[in-house]
Amino acid sequence: EKKGRRRPASVGARSAVIDQWRKASLSLRTSRHLGAEATPADFERLGFLGEGTFGKVYLSRKIGGDDGNCLYAEKVVRGGRSEAASLRLCSGHPFVVTLRYVVRRGPRDTSLVMDYAPR
Repeated sequence: EKKGRRRPASVGARSAVIDQWRKASLSLRTSRHLGAEATPADFERLGFLGEGTFGKVYLSRKIGGDDGNCLYAEKVVRGGRSEAASLRLCSGHPFVVTLRYVVRRGPRDTSLVMDYAPR
C-alpha cells in the first residue's frame, strides 16, 4: 500500500448507499407521491419565485385532495429523476425541504413539488 493514499470507504457501506439510491429511484418510477398520484391539473400556479441553472420555481396551490389549498414550491426541470431520488433519500431531514409530488409535464419536463418555505 502506498503512503499518503487514503483507504476507500468499505465496499459494504458504499453498496448500502447505492442500494438506498436505487430503491428511491425505483419508488420514483412506481409511486409519484407518498400517498397518492398527482397530475399537472391538480396544481394551480400562483406566481413565479425564481430561476436557477437547472429550472424555474413557481408558487403553486394544490387543488382538491387531503392537502387541497396548500402552498407548494414547484420546481420544473428537464429530466429530474436523479434529483427526485436524492430528495426522497433525504426526506425527513430537518435541513432539507420535503419532496411531496413528482409530476410529469410532457415528454421531458418534470415538476418536483416540495414544501414552500418562505423567507
